[in-house]
Amino acid sequence: MTPTTTPTTDVDPWTAGLDRYQRRRPNQTLVFGCAFLCSGPLPTRQEARALANLVLDRLARPGDGEPSVERETARADRHLFEVTAPARSGEPGLRAALDDISTHPLPDTGVGLWIVHGHARGQFALVARVHHRLMDGVSGSTMVDHIAAVLAGDQTPAPDAPATAPPPPTPWHRTLRTPQATARAITALLTPAFAVPSAARLQALPPRTATTPQRHAWTRVPLERLRAATTHGRTSVNDVHLAALTGALRTWYTQRGHPLPADVVALIPVHIHRHHHTTVGNRFAATRARLPVDEPDPRRRLSLIADRMRRVRRAFAHPCVETVLRVCPRAVIAWVMLRGFRPRSFTVMVTNVPGPARRLRPLGRVVDGVVPLNFLPADHVLSVVLMTYEDAACVSFTAHPDLDGIDDLPRLWAAALHDLLTPAPPAHTRPCRPADR
Repeated sequence: MTPTTTPTTDVDPWTAGLDRYQRRRPNQTLVFGCAFLCSGPLPTRQEARALANLVLDRLARPGDGEPSVERETARADRHLFEVTAPARSGEPGLRAALDDISTHPLPDTGVGLWIVHGHARGQFALVARVHHRLMDGVSGSTMVDHIAAVLAGDQTPAPDAPATAPPPPTPWHRTLRTPQATARAITALLTPAFAVPSAARLQALPPRTATTPQRHAWTRVPLERLRAATTHGRTSVNDVHLAALTGALRTWYTQRGHPLPADVVALIPVHIHRHHHTTVGNRFAATRARLPVDEPDPRRRLSLIADRMRRVRRAFAHPCVETVLRVCPRAVIAWVMLRGFRPRSFTVMVTNVPGPARRLRPLGRVVDGVVPLNFLPADHVLSVVLMTYEDAACVSFTAHPDLDGIDDLPRLWAAALHDLLTPAPPAHTRPCRPADR
């Protein structure tokens, strides 16, 4: 359900585009979230209400006033849901519950909190889901950090409440004074709309409806393993994530006897840095990047991806990008959004979200891990998100329920990461033959 309330932020260009996309695709939900895997006693209803109200307070509109205890209780109950998984069903039971929750409508505020329990003794999951028009993944991480600080009794200012007012944005006519930089910014922002060349399809599947569940699968790896695959600062953790995904898709194609397509394309959100961080709202653009699944050498794949992503980061770091977004007509942004989400535009949506760097202890319990839950655009079959938590990273796959091999993809991703960490054989050597001994 599209939220009917507006958070305390201006409607940014991409939020306007998401609204337009949702109106054109009413049966597709732009909902993402995160499952916080907790250990400890199941929260009482009163404790869960307190947590729900913390989230809702961060999304309150100006003029809402201080709600009474009765109003807070009623408000929390509208946003709290409980799901009981089959007893001691373990991770498969949790996955089935998350698949089912993906079909649940959100309250009209665009945010909800589910408590999943029963799958393991002494464990439960807090599943927060939010409509994309309220925030992007980076904003969601900022809000999680703030709520964790409040729960821990930290009274330091929230990330979106600096002690001094931020400087006003540079006037658009001063930022766009260089024609070349302006042209590069416009090109970067419009790239997803043109889909040249057309992206390969993973698998032709029937369209999903609002009641079609999404499938979820994930794997967790030490963050140090991802960092170990970077090469002397020339590649990033996100580059390694993309290279591992490329290797996983290469294996996925070959195991099924499919030829390796040349145009496997990822749609990658790029965070737009601003002078001032806020908890809610969207501050991203998107780019297309070819994933070289036809390249057999894992390190060569990483090098190709890193070169491409360096150019992307350089292009989107220019202040012209934010200025063009600010002055661009909303209709143009909506047009880019609608065209950019077409099946021919990309094969897989891939993102990387920073998670909490410290251990979370909501309601006195311990969060042992996180599972990010990405949304799946209409007529697409796969999206992938990496999220860090403490010293680990979780790679989560959201897929069409009929996608072949969804359960294999986390294992294939981990195997591709292992290939990146395996030392390459010495160059220009020939096998030792018996006659050479």
